[in-house]
Amino acid sequence: MSALESAFESQRVGRVPAARSKRFPAIHINGDFIYERFDITRRNYWYLRHKAKPFEDKLGYDEFKSPDEVRHNIRPGGEVVFVKPIKGRDTGKDIAIATREMRQDILVTGAVVVNEEYQKKGIGTHLAEDAILRHKPKGTTGRARKWQVLRTYEKLTFQGKRLIKEISPIDTDSKLSQVAKEKLSNILEPEERKQFDLETGLYRDDTLPRLLGAEARALRPPKSDSEGTRIAIALKDLGVSPEKGNAARYWNEIDQDVLEEASAAYNPIQVVVLPAGSRHNRIIAAIFGLPLFASMQSSLASFKK
Repeated sequence: MSALESAFESQRVGRVPAARSKRFPAIHINGDFIYERFDITRRNYWYLRHKAKPFEDKLGYDEFKSPDEVRHNIRPGGEVVFVKPIKGRDTGKDIAIATREMRQDILVTGAVVVNEEYQKKGIGTHLAEDAILRHKPKGTTGRARKWQVLRTYEKLTFQGKRLIKEISPIDTDSKLSQVAKEKLSNILEPEERKQFDLETGLYRDDTLPRLLGAEARALRPPKSDSEGTRIAIALKDLGVSPEKGNAARYWNEIDQDVLEEASAAYNPIQVVVLPAGSRHNRIIAAIFGLPLFASMQSSLASFKK
């Protein structure tokens, strides 16, 4: 059973009312982690940038061109997700972040950072699948320097069927497909389009931190992962390598039939964190059939039992 399908078999407690302030994010649980999603508005913009700053000190999945790039991806109109473990010494602490925004019918991924000790626990995969199933985009795009980023999308399946039809330029002979070029030309800002070659997706500058020796070797896929090896080779053929300090713009074309089936079945565990003493909040909880917690810590304690 895939990570996507396992979420459907878990307990369900209904939907959370729309929440668009720094106090009331939309929250759901997957596995041993709580996912706290904020819609970014002008009112909570500075609060969320401050909350994201620690991730710039210890980057996980990717490296960034400038020290404030994680915060740079937090802007009104988009969304940001913070991830917290529900057990262990880091209970209640933010250990991962993802930013994204919808432009027309395309999901644009900004920064994705998972603290090193929490990688390979399904967090990145769930962040990707949750965003796709909620927004139902025609495709997704972002920047990839490492094979793991694209392998994450390849692993998204529902009932044995791949959610991602094609990853360009990896599956399209080291060139962006015609659909990819048209979509990226329409949704990306002029300054963003100047940063990479619209034919191949390869970024024009090599300003990312260069990784050499043991650091570079550590990024190679294990021999047992044939698909990961295929992606790593395709990126290298394109001209992307940790030693060069560059990256590629990717385009994921989504199978809309599989997406419809998967999104109809998707219903993760939802919780709401509101001041328990408020009569108004007790009424909301009763109407929506939601558990009501006095604080995030009490919420975490409840789910650790």
